[in-house]
Amino acid sequence: MAIHDPRLPAGRGFSAEDEIIIIDVGEPTTMMFVHCSVLCSSADFFKTRMKPEWSGTDAAHIKLPQYTPAAFNIYVNWLYAGGVPATAQDLGDETIHDKEWTNLAAAFVVGEGVMDVAFKDVVMDALRAKVRSAEGATIWRVACDMVKIIYDGTTVGSPARKFMVDIFYHHGDPSVLCGPADDLQRDFLLDLGHDFMTARTAPPVAMLGG
Repeated sequence: MAIHDPRLPAGRGFSAEDEIIIIDVGEPTTMMFVHCSVLCSSADFFKTRMKPEWSGTDAAHIKLPQYTPAAFNIYVNWLYAGGVPATAQDLGDETIHDKEWTNLAAAFVVGEGVMDVAFKDVVMDALRAKVRSAEGATIWRVACDMVKIIYDGTTVGSPARKFMVDIFYHHGDPSVLCGPADDLQRDFLLDLGHDFMTARTAPPVAMLGG
């Protein structure tokens, strides 16, 4: 019989004697506490921020008002546990699913901001897994909110942007585009329009006749 080896891979453990970094997240502020070695284990931003020449006199206190506490908490969970915690267990409670969708979108923005490619990949896997699950259709309740979160917090070419465009392109009903003109980001509509125009097979205008 094979013996289960409970040892963590090299680099996954941390010392309880390690320095605790205080992180003020969001506005109003939520204070979070993370071991320094854990915080600096993956994100380029924190690796640089904690270098002596960059950290300044208040190295153990970082302020990140631009992120939501729920999204940053997902990031901290991933740093310690290696996974994204699920928040939606009740199939009948759509408000919980709403929060999970928007929190995942905001978590990707955290990964973008702290320059953590591995975490962004994990969030994308979580988004794809949820959209393919039995609760996948719940995305439409907050799809426009997710577009705003992602397009406000990412750059051109982001896989999260591509994910949202693909969702609307392949599965969206025209009704999800109804509402005030500013409900959807201009760049998102341009990306969506680009995909529609490059995928069509209609003949060019010159061949349509009079």
